Amino acid sequence: MYLMPACRAAQTSAATVMRRLAFATECARRKRMLRFTKMNGAGNDFVLIDNREGEVRLNGSQIAHLCDRHRGIGADGVLLLEKPSNRADFRMRYFNADGGEAEMCGNGARCFARFANKIAGAAGKISFETPAGVISAELMDDLVTLQMTEPTDLRLNVQRPASRRERR
Repeated sequence: MYLMPACRAAQTSAATVMRRLAFATECARRKRMLRFTKMNGAGNDFVLIDNREGEVRLNGSQIAHLCDRHRGIGADGVLLLEKPSNRADFRMRYFNADGGEAEMCGNGARCFARFANKIAGAAGKISFETPAGVISAELMDDLVTLQMTEPTDLRLNVQRPASRRERR
């Protein structure tokens, strides 16, 4: 587990500096550190945060800053461990490095299952909610196996419009 001040200013555009300064000011006001764990799975690395208390509220710009490999922690995405809203053990929220929330990430989900195991004491089989549906994970020693939902909105044999070059 690492501790990192969630407040770093970067020398970029004035608007970016102002947003980061406002974030730093808020951090100083709260006098809090962002507790996180960094994990990797199959070549992707993630920042994982235990947010079961619901106190961590990061916007897209803050997530992008955390994922910045030069001025932040550096990661392919951020995963939040949260309380579930339905029949699962946990809720997983995944944010890409650009700060946008995504439905699911397979490598991230495996890291998430291990993180839930270490942080919350979840053992054996666990389940977690995602926007893509409820995912089941089985933890056996160092191995994490996922049972994911079937893909939706999958379109096969879709014809794309011909480019100008192809029309000639």
